[in-house]
Amino acid sequence: MMTALGVFLRVVSNSLANLFQKRLSKAGCSPVFLTLGVYAATAAVFGVFVFLPASPYHAGDFIANLVWMTAFGVSGNILLVLALSQTELSVFGPINSFKPLFSLIFAIFILSETPTVLQLTGIAVLFAGSFLLARPSGGLRKLFASKGVLLRFLSLALISMEAVFLKRSVTLAGPLATLGCWAFAGTPFLLAIWAISRKKSVKSDLAAVRNDIPGAAGTIISYVAMQASTLFVFAYMPVASALALFQLSSILNVLLGRKFFGEKDFGWKFAASLVMSAGAAFIVTGNLPASVR
Repeated sequence: MMTALGVFLRVVSNSLANLFQKRLSKAGCSPVFLTLGVYAATAAVFGVFVFLPASPYHAGDFIANLVWMTAFGVSGNILLVLALSQTELSVFGPINSFKPLFSLIFAIFILSETPTVLQLTGIAVLFAGSFLLARPSGGLRKLFASKGVLLRFLSLALISMEAVFLKRSVTLAGPLATLGCWAFAGTPFLLAIWAISRKKSVKSDLAAVRNDIPGAAGTIISYVAMQASTLFVFAYMPVASALALFQLSSILNVLLGRKFFGEKDFGWKFAASLVMSAGAAFIVTGNLPASVR
């Protein structure tokens, strides 16, 4: 029951985070600054769990895992926001269907998870749904050649890799401590990237946030809820199955894209999201026992 609640919270909060991030991006807020805000706010709320006395943080395995988790997570989240700024929300959501493919491949080699026939079938169904998604844009080649989709694929690969290390961290330290470490390690990394590479002035980023305080607050609250619920679910489910189930948010993304941004071709996109969600259901039905606890 608690796992189901965690999945529901993750699905809803993920779609809301995407909505608010796209809104702020359209207002001129840079991807690095948006990502930095999320990490810093999470560190402020959950940082206390980093300093718990009984912690495994001195272990070499945990530190090495944290380094990789931070590198993949920061890079993937920056590219995620950049992709959101350059593609429709109703396309961005269903494209997430490819995440289980990346995650399953990584999990096989790093976590020694073994895919079942149902999981492989589910991934095939998820992939087939992309043909419906590509129909309005003139085919798969045109869809996949768009900059926003290419950026999303790259972010999916990086975030899927991050998920494997998040899973390992949860087994070593638990969900809350992992969330605190995730935020604490990523914040200075993002500050350095923002200081070195940002093209916009501090005033421009702050102005975008100041002009949409509800959007900024919504981004932080929904993203923190998404990350916390993700780690909770990871504690009880294998990575590939959990990430496949999370794809239910693609349906909500399509609805939000139409409602708030007037995005077209609703029928094709909604059908694609349903097919992809069906694929996710196959993967969850073929749920694996966790190979790493």
